Amino acid sequence: DIVQCGTSKGNVTIDVRSKWSPKGAEQFLKLVRLGHFDDLPFYRVAPRYITQFGRKYRAPDKPDPLRENHIEVIKDDPSLWGLRDMDFGYVFFAGAGPNTRYDEMVVAFCPMKGCIATGLGHADWEVPVATIRKDDFGVLNEIMSSGKPYPRLEMGGQHPKAGGPHPGR
Repeated sequence: DIVQCGTSKGNVTIDVRSKWSPKGAEQFLKLVRLGHFDDLPFYRVAPRYITQFGRKYRAPDKPDPLRENHIEVIKDDPSLWGLRDMDFGYVFFAGAGPNTRYDEMVVAFCPMKGCIATGLGHADWEVPVATIRKDDFGVLNEIMSSGKPYPRLEMGGQHPKAGGPHPGR
């Protein structure tokens, strides 16, 4: 499957990799078909590491289209660590621990050796579901340059000075 996306920095083409992550690819395509990622910002842009997107805020008085369409948290696919290590332009689910993939996506901004050095792709939920085509890496570089560096991995718990942006805001 192929997904076309428009961003404020240009368009990108995403090749979904169902053989790499069958459950993840299926969930990602369901979310795309529901329009879940339409009109969303990249709310975390950490240069040379990642960018993240997904709906962080849902008004409690409004219906949740994911629940209405029976979108649930999915189990992890088998890790590809050491077989297909994370690389620039790989797309995967954000997670908070094993079997927590739901509705937020991450794009790797680090080159393969850089991703290995950070451990990106080692966590159970960090199995790539798709890749952004190399022709669109210029767009990814534009998105990456719009971010600002955060201490090391920028997420709380990863580094003593990590703070990063508050994703719910």
